[in-house]
Amino acid sequence: MKAVFLKLITFIFVLSLIISCSDDPTDLGIGLIPEQDKLRNYSLMIQVTSDTTFLYRIKGITSTLTGFYRDVNSDSTLESRALIQFGGFTAIPKTTDTLSAVIKIPINYKFKNSAGNLKLNVHKLLLSWDAKTFTWDNCKVDSLYGSTPDTIFIKDINAADSILTIDVTPIVRGWVNDQIDLPNGIILIPDILESDIITGTRNSLDTMVVTYRDTANKTLKTLSFVATQQTFVANGANPQIDTVSFILAGVGYRTLMRFDISSIPRRASITQAIFEVTSDETSSLRNSYSHDSLIVSIARNDTFPYASIALGTICPKSSDSSRIFYSTDIKTLIQQWVVHEPNYGLILSAYGELTSFDRFAICNASSQDLSLRPKLKIKYTVLP
Repeated sequence: MKAVFLKLITFIFVLSLIISCSDDPTDLGIGLIPEQDKLRNYSLMIQVTSDTTFLYRIKGITSTLTGFYRDVNSDSTLESRALIQFGGFTAIPKTTDTLSAVIKIPINYKFKNSAGNLKLNVHKLLLSWDAKTFTWDNCKVDSLYGSTPDTIFIKDINAADSILTIDVTPIVRGWVNDQIDLPNGIILIPDILESDIITGTRNSLDTMVVTYRDTANKTLKTLSFVATQQTFVANGANPQIDTVSFILAGVGYRTLMRFDISSIPRRASITQAIFEVTSDETSSLRNSYSHDSLIVSIARNDTFPYASIALGTICPKSSDSSRIFYSTDIKTLIQQWVVHEPNYGLILSAYGELTSFDRFAICNASSQDLSLRPKLKIKYTVLP
């Protein structure tokens, strides 16, 4: 019995020590802490001081999207050209008869509608290219491809279509006859008068199927090829609205926003920094294939086109009773500015910048309604 009593006393003693050692000071403890040693909490809202939309030519894409789209509301246009290269054609003897050669492009993306008209001029590429560095500007080189299409592809795209099958027999027949193992490939250029949809594959490899006849024994043979490289390049213009900034994937346009946080002391610890931009839904272009989010990053230099960025953070869509907006906590980014990183501004880009044509319209620094302008809602503590 005595042993049980001693254990009970010991338990009560230990419990009292734990309670007395709480991290939170009591009212008496708070009174003993000098004012200069107390942790101070602050909050403020900072509106954007300026914003600039700029063209950042994307590259290094492994998708093949092609076609043309015109926004009837603003008369702005989007044109996408696809480049594809295949190799290994010396596996087909020169003495054979090439009966057919078709490229198969899986359809897993469409813009803006699920159905439309597509007419492509198929040109043989005359110059070598690299998907990692090729941009729309490279299409301006006159000698890149011949002036006359080697073949033409026409198709009414409907919602059920899952593949584009493009006949390139005349082109492949020439490669086989000349025994070119790795030709430069082809470029698919949309006819802007007869096309009203952009479609193709993103993040999937195109294939080619060649059927030929052995002239010696008359047997039919088939060879399949997988693209050695593929990409698309696009061009387009945004609408011109003074109070709205546009972020356009695929081409792609980005927006630089600047905020003045000089009022925050360098010894501050950022506990929350909510970045928020309001969407102008009337001027936006998205569909069921959209990645409906933005990416916000810090600019690492002050030199156009602000290509050096870091700490990209996803900014998802939200809504309330009156508006659609994109918002996220970027306290890590703001802390960089406070501690050591120069404040060159925030870069906004589309989440699907490399695989879509989403257009985001956001109210900018010129918006007449101050509540719609981009803002930072910051909370921070200042260490004693």
